[in-house]
Amino acid sequence: MKKVFLTILLSIFVLSTSYAQTQIHIVGTSWSDAGSDAVYWFNGNRTVLPKSGNYASANAIAVEGSNVYIVGSDGKDAVYWLNGNRVILLSLGTRTDPYASASANAIAISGSNVFIAGHDGKDAVYWLNGNRIVLPGNYEFGNGARATAIAVSGSNIYIAGQDTFEVAYWLNGKLTRLPTTALSGEARQATGIAVSGSTFYVVGYGGGGGAPSDDAGYWLNGRLTVLPKSKKSPRADAYYRANANAIAVSGSNVYIAGNDGWSAFYETNEGWTVEAETNAVYWLNGKLTVLPKSENWATASAIVVSGSNVYIAGNDGGSPVYWLNGKRAVLPGGGTITDMAIIE
Repeated sequence: MKKVFLTILLSIFVLSTSYAQTQIHIVGTSWSDAGSDAVYWFNGNRTVLPKSGNYASANAIAVEGSNVYIVGSDGKDAVYWLNGNRVILLSLGTRTDPYASASANAIAISGSNVFIAGHDGKDAVYWLNGNRIVLPGNYEFGNGARATAIAVSGSNIYIAGQDTFEVAYWLNGKLTRLPTTALSGEARQATGIAVSGSTFYVVGYGGGGGAPSDDAGYWLNGRLTVLPKSKKSPRADAYYRANANAIAVSGSNVYIAGNDGWSAFYETNEGWTVEAETNAVYWLNGKLTVLPKSENWATASAIVVSGSNVYIAGNDGGSPVYWLNGKRAVLPGGGTITDMAIIE
């Protein structure tokens, strides 16, 4: 049965490069009582990627020619799948630290070079064609760093992430912390990065620590802009939350995908009550648009702009979905969406 499964899996990946039609590649993680699976959808067809243990996740995807790269984790190991075949980047199986874990979180391809960003325990790292490079971090109060996004432009390698609860980026290995005083909370993190010519964009959010709200924002060459919230709530005492999860740049237009919502916790004659709603949204040059949904909560996790088409992938309640120019399509099976790639 194992050989049959692998044959079917590889056939799906071969088919994914032979269609003349638009190719929609989406990845995510599906959870169950038994653990989790890294999952991949090609034009709506769902595939569970092979794993060695109980827990696996798919965090990002890149398509180059006939090759489909998916990066993520398998147990404590950082891994990637190339056309469905699992490759271990870093195995932590022999480490004695019970809290050690590694994960591949983002990928960029430039020519024949494959760049993968992630973390190894407390270290932010990246792999260049499989060779692991540790990025500098401050390691304040015993906390470490993580690399969550990567982009390559010419000879420059841009990596964004978190350094001890602060948004940071590394340019060719040099660490810079970005200004975050306008963002709320004590924990801030970068979720995406994009480069256009000499301009680079980092997107992320802040919150927690008793802050009155969660704020989404982006940095243009290091300068922060806080994104607007909808603030549509039936209660004046609501906690407003905005998260920016992904970014795409097309010409002079900046597209950011995320979620925007509110929650309220208050006392009634029947006791304490919680009300909440979360919308999947995107910002185009700072203007917020709410995407259609069928459930009380939704979020947008990935965005790709191709010509005049805007693709956004995420979740509507428990369903994985994507929106094409605002029109929603539901994907089969379960899973939390993390990334997408489009070939037109």
